[in-house]
Amino acid sequence: MSYLSLIYRQNGMWLSKRHLSWQEWQIIYPDYISSLDNWSCEELTDFLQEEYPDLSPDAATQIACAINNNTDYLLVFEESSPRQGYN
Repeated sequence: MSYLSLIYRQNGMWLSKRHLSWQEWQIIYPDYISSLDNWSCEELTDFLQEEYPDLSPDAATQIACAINNNTDYLLVFEESSPRQGYN
C-alpha cells in the first residue's frame, strides 16, 4: 500500500511520497506551512474529495499521478476556484 504526505506551502498544496518531520520539510521548502503525513491513498482521496471538491482533475486522478511521479506533485484546482491563484 502506498502512503503520501500532503504538504501545505505558500505556493500551493503538494503531494509527496517522502515522509519527513516538519523540521525537514522546512529545510527543503522555506515556504512550508504545514503537512499531514503518512496517509493511505484511500484516506487521502476521501479527505481531498470532502475538503477540496474543486480539484481538477479529481483527487483520485491527481493521487495516481503523484504515486507515479518521482518528484513532489502540485495539486491543481479548477480555474474558477479561488484556490487556483494559490498555486
